[in-house]
Parts: sequence; C-alpha cells; structure tokens
Amino acid sequence: MNWLTRLFQKEVPEEPVELAPCRHLHLKARWDDAQDVGKDEQVADYSCMACNETFTREQGQAMERSR
Repeated sequence: MNWLTRLFQKEVPEEPVELAPCRHLHLKARWDDAQDVGKDEQVADYSCMACNETFTREQGQAMERSR
C-alpha cells in the first residue's frame, strides 16, 4: 500500500526558508598587483568567502578589527 499512498498523495508546496544573514567572518583580501601581496595598505578589496559579497578596503579592515 505504500506505493499507492505515494501515487495518490498530493504534494504540499514547501514554505520558503529564510536564511540567516551572513556575518562575513571569512574575508579574503585581493590585491591588484602581485608585488603588493601581503601589504595591508595595498589591498584592493575584500570578498566574503561564504556569500561572495565584495567590500572596500576600509570596510574589510573595519570588519576584521571588530572581530
């Protein structure tokens, strides 16, 4: 009877799941020039590895300091 139940069972639409906002804990720095890698004052921007949102150098550095 299990297959009959599945055959005639009406599908109930799932309610949309609301995701929690990203906390941007894993930021990755990006430099424009390979010679500048590792120099904090030469960072072009930061990107969050969880949600791929991009931040300016000032925003990224402020987020890293606030952790």
